[in-house]
Amino acid sequence: MLLWAGLSVAWCNPWSEPATASMNWTALPAGALSAEQALRTYQERALRQLTTLAGYSDKTTIEAEIPAMAVKGQFSSKRTFSAPQSLDYTATSFVGDNFVKTNVIYRLLRSDVERVEKNTASKVALLERNYKFSYMGIQHLNGRDLYAFALKPRHKGTGFFKGNIFIDTQSGHIVQAMGRLSKSPSWWIKRVEFIQDYRDFGEFTMPVQFRSVTEARIVGRVVVNIAHAEYEVRSVEQLRSGQEAADDRHRGPLPGVAVIP
Repeated sequence: MLLWAGLSVAWCNPWSEPATASMNWTALPAGALSAEQALRTYQERALRQLTTLAGYSDKTTIEAEIPAMAVKGQFSSKRTFSAPQSLDYTATSFVGDNFVKTNVIYRLLRSDVERVEKNTASKVALLERNYKFSYMGIQHLNGRDLYAFALKPRHKGTGFFKGNIFIDTQSGHIVQAMGRLSKSPSWWIKRVEFIQDYRDFGEFTMPVQFRSVTEARIVGRVVVNIAHAEYEVRSVEQLRSGQEAADDRHRGPLPGVAVIP
């Protein structure tokens, strides 16, 4: 899973090798998982998330800019996902140019909702059945030691990318993905390069930041920054337990059984 639980775009330096902040090669730290163990841990967690994530909500903020037109906008919303095929954005505010809102931000939102409705998460997830993984070495990013893997999609189609992922050497959890989309999602878009950051929320790993540069026809470069905050994530087990508790309250005490305060 690239954990495509959100918009499938992010940021990088225009049309060059994607660059992460302050990343340097380093030696294997003491007590770390091996690269093979870390990759296996990541894959197992990704597979579990595909089947145990019942839903989530968050505050999503999208900033978009078209430099050639000197226009930009910022859209804030509440995003709500219910597995497996329901995604909703409830707008809370927008400031900026209406052209950006209609032709950039709303296009992204429609694309994201349509992707979820088609239920393609498993088909494009960052798993070995969908990608070839090549170990690249150990890197250091923002105080963390990470295993770097190069990814090449095994299939052709929208939603895949060619690039790298970075997995924490201690936990085996994904921290970052970066690269270029293998296929343009529409005629309007010529190329998308991105960096996507992740954070753990209990038993789940969710995207928290997308940064992208898209080369679009007619308008040129489109720069997008998407941030997710205030996550509330629910598992299938939590949903089931909550429903059972609600059912028990609805049924009330059994006949003939005294309820002692």
